[in-house]
Amino acid sequence: MTQTVLFPVSKGVHTISIDDPAIEWKEYPHELPGDHSPEGTGPGEHAVVFESRDKRIVVGVWRREADLGLIAGSGQCIDVVVEGSATLVDKDGRRVTANSGDLIIYSGEDEGEWLQDGPIKKFYIQIQDK
Repeated sequence: MTQTVLFPVSKGVHTISIDDPAIEWKEYPHELPGDHSPEGTGPGEHAVVFESRDKRIVVGVWRREADLGLIAGSGQCIDVVVEGSATLVDKDGRRVTANSGDLIIYSGEDEGEWLQDGPIKKFYIQIQDK
């Protein structure tokens, strides 16, 4: 699947609004692990807005009406919640809630649940080690 990148690596200063009409939102093509979101909830939509030349760093946008499942990601994950909220419960039962304006920082190795019973919009950053 070819992904259009809104701002490829280049010189210049850019700003991106999560509601920018230039963002090409696409349905997320993969099944989310442990997904038990309410029936009728779509798969979520995303778009890549920046990708490093070596593809180790990806910045994108994500939106979904609800998301109940497992924590999922790869590498180091940093999510900036723009609208909505999500609670992550790690395998030891520790709960962390992120609301609009908060960062969620986790790793692709973290295990637990992602609990989001309402709409969310977020920017995400994934950093791969290699």
